[in-house]
Amino acid sequence: MLRFAVVGCVVLWSGLAEAIKWDFDDGTMQGWSAKRNFEWGGPNEFNLFPGEVEDGVWRVDVSPSVVGEKDPYPNAILISYPIGYDSHLFDRVRVRFRTVHDRPTVGRVGLAWTNELNLATPGHDPEESSENRFAIPSTDFAYTTEWQEVEFSLSGQDEIVWAGVLRDIRLRFSLDRNEAEESRSVDEVVGHFEIDWIELTGPEERSQGELALPPVKYFEFDDPGLFAPPVFYPIAPGLGYWGNGVLIDLDDDGDLDLFSTRYLPYEGGDSVSGWGWVMALNDGSGAFETARIEYPQYEGLGPWSILASDVDGNGRDEIIIRQAGFIEAWSIGPDLQEEILSISQGDLESLWEDLYSSSSNSGLLPGVWVKGDFDGDGRQEALVELQRNPIEGDMGLVVKRLSAEGMLSEEVLEVLYDEHLFVRSGVAVRDLNADGVDDWVFVGGNRASGFGVFVEWGGGLNPTQEEETHRLIGDGSGVLPGDVDDDGDLDLVVLDPTLGGVHVLKNSGGGQPTAVMTAAIAVPAQYRLGDSYPNPFNPAVVIPLDLATDAAGVSLTVYDVLGRRVRQLWQGALPVGTHRFMWNGRDEVGRNVAAGVYLYRADVDGRVETKKMMKLP
Repeated sequence: MLRFAVVGCVVLWSGLAEAIKWDFDDGTMQGWSAKRNFEWGGPNEFNLFPGEVEDGVWRVDVSPSVVGEKDPYPNAILISYPIGYDSHLFDRVRVRFRTVHDRPTVGRVGLAWTNELNLATPGHDPEESSENRFAIPSTDFAYTTEWQEVEFSLSGQDEIVWAGVLRDIRLRFSLDRNEAEESRSVDEVVGHFEIDWIELTGPEERSQGELALPPVKYFEFDDPGLFAPPVFYPIAPGLGYWGNGVLIDLDDDGDLDLFSTRYLPYEGGDSVSGWGWVMALNDGSGAFETARIEYPQYEGLGPWSILASDVDGNGRDEIIIRQAGFIEAWSIGPDLQEEILSISQGDLESLWEDLYSSSSNSGLLPGVWVKGDFDGDGRQEALVELQRNPIEGDMGLVVKRLSAEGMLSEEVLEVLYDEHLFVRSGVAVRDLNADGVDDWVFVGGNRASGFGVFVEWGGGLNPTQEEETHRLIGDGSGVLPGDVDDDGDLDLVVLDPTLGGVHVLKNSGGGQPTAVMTAAIAVPAQYRLGDSYPNPFNPAVVIPLDLATDAAGVSLTVYDVLGRRVRQLWQGALPVGTHRFMWNGRDEVGRNVAAGVYLYRADVDGRVETKKMMKLP
């Protein structure tokens, strides 16, 4: 039975220390995020609601401009960053909040959480579970416009599973569920929800004192690089829900347009739900505008998959659509109407398999994002997720070996990202900077940082190369490389079902700016560790290294003036030639280092040389 108390502007338990208290006094959300309540999984697990912190108060925007003007029930769920303490340390959750409105409202409050046992509910088969979070059911609640406090008691409740390492807690708030007012105007709906503090308290902290806040892993989104910052173009709600879309010339004007699936979940009333598709035309400069929308009419059949190919040999690509039970090839006419080509199912199946098996994301095994010989040793490797959570999806990216039979080994060759990274899209593989080496690009991030586009130069396995990242204002379900502004360089189009549009990142065409390792045509006359440039620098510096012969053992390391290692840029063999290594001013764990003097030391087959460089504030 849920037990909670509500008080206004009253401080309780003042003589007790809190186990963990998030008070937002540092001006950040301290790893917390907010999303629309009653949405399970997918992009809505993360930062759908905008938020800001001012004077120690976290304000969440739940206005109609965010949730949609047709939604009569504003609601939110607040999700903590991974906590990592054992559940037995706590026996209650407390929160202080208020709604920003001109009148009281009636709604509900509730609490859910995820722990290490969240797939092992006693007496319930986790394989059949439709709700993998443990929860105390929501209860009716009266919201005032003054500060209120709610306590959720977790002690003495045998029907819940509050045990093991606590992953996160999720506070659920239905801010106004007065069904008699479904026709109310926009200005009658709750606009903002404010949180003063959140506490996890329990019996042990009363003697042990306050625990440290869980450390928050933030991703840096740098923006400058080969690609310009993303520009968003609204197209249609639910566009690219499963990352399905192709860049194709729809109107025969020579520019790449967009064809994508869309999905609208059922929201009650007369709302349309199910799978459909949308066409968006490119004006030739990379700006997309909605041209035709097919409203959902395939409810229950599952998502579509889309590929593009010249099916009939007319020199123009057609669209191949595959869904449960059928596969079709469509030719799009000048009037943007589709014509189903008369091609046998067997021929289309064979064509589909050929196209899919040659694509970068074909994946012979479940969980394989990309496969190939990444390190040039003649053996096959595979890019896979570090772990998969049925709630959040794929977390982390690691490289594993593939056997000669194509089986995935358990040996992890390299960890590109740990479990703090949530992978939100497939990994697209293309040579984005025209250097002859395939690059990887995907959408990732986490609740604390938001989401962005990650470009891994050279497949992310060359330590001389640093990723390029760009923050997105929304989310991303798929990345489509293509030359959308007809300048000869590959641009990036990111599908965003949450905002219902695309983010376009244009290629500057200036070459890969962040990290390059190239061999010059002329062989250097001698070994030489070059002078770094620019020097002084901020934020990044390039370090040249000339090798007159192949070197079996090369180490290039950055140290501070006290001799402490800051970052190893290279360790291994290098061929003859001129090599350039880039350091982005961060240490081994990705933190920006302080301004000052740093040393870089090269050890080439036992020959050591050290030089200085200076980082500016």
